[in-house]
Amino acid sequence: MSNARQTAGSAAGLPVDRSAFAIAPEPAYGALPSSVYQRLRLSGVDLTLAQERAYPEERNPRAERAEGVTTRFTGSGTLNGLLSFGSPDMLLAGALGSHWQDGTIVNGIERMSWTLRQRLGDGWLYRPGMVIRSLALSVAQGGFAALSCGVVYAREVIVPADEAAADDPTPSRLPMHSGAVRLDLTLPGQVEPGVLRSISITLGRDGTALDHGAGSPFANDIRPGLFSASGSIEIMLRGHDAFEALQSSAIGPLSFSIIGRDGYGYVLSIPRAVICNPRLNAGGRGTILMAAFDIEALPGVGSSGMISVSMVRPVDYRLITINREPVLNNNQPITP
Repeated sequence: MSNARQTAGSAAGLPVDRSAFAIAPEPAYGALPSSVYQRLRLSGVDLTLAQERAYPEERNPRAERAEGVTTRFTGSGTLNGLLSFGSPDMLLAGALGSHWQDGTIVNGIERMSWTLRQRLGDGWLYRPGMVIRSLALSVAQGGFAALSCGVVYAREVIVPADEAAADDPTPSRLPMHSGAVRLDLTLPGQVEPGVLRSISITLGRDGTALDHGAGSPFANDIRPGLFSASGSIEIMLRGHDAFEALQSSAIGPLSFSIIGRDGYGYVLSIPRAVICNPRLNAGGRGTILMAAFDIEALPGVGSSGMISVSMVRPVDYRLITINREPVLNNNQPITP
């Protein structure tokens, strides 16, 4: 008997840290992949396979509810993690419905599904038919850059033993912290953004849902929904002219980059963005006045998409280094 199945003393249950998660694209909806799974770096998982039950309306002299039947299974939940270079790439592909090409991915129309597998002692728990219906990236002063994925999936399958190859290891680069990265924000029009306090960008698909057919309680397909990109930003307000610029901003390009000390990171670009709902956040006595506003990505024109994400590597982003460590100024790398 393996240590994983011992139920005495300190081994009375399976440790969470040994229950690794990995993901792989499916050849068809709900079909288990034969490709290698990519292990995910997650800080929290909340997944539930819910059952819908139906009961016949029959007369019963005992005044008891009739025996029911399960009519459908619907899996849903969230995958949470910290942003590090390479860790969100497959999740971004699922959220955007597209593939990476030369280090860049643009939102597309491909219907993509995934299988998520979880280690359970000596066996596995498979969740096929998984679709990413939202992905949120958030960065706030004093915290780590975080990712949160909303998902739906078809079913859960326990496999006692698995001959599949080992998961590809997770990317090894450190999670990005707001105090140890370079953050650059460009807003539409002539708006000078000022010092960034927090930003959250959500890639979503409105109307994404599981489709069920007759003959089985499990989902047979997925409704992909309509893609959208939106977010919220908070900056330190510099003066009345800066707030006026937010109020009168025209449609234009928006970009946000987050780059670690080692020169690795990502750039999110929205060709046509609009600023909505500018407002002032006045905190307590002695605090800085903040300006908060929402952003919305408008449909792309021609071949351009609504949003694109590009990888940044040191070859693209040159750093001044000493003994291979970046030279910092106010915690920011210095470039030539």
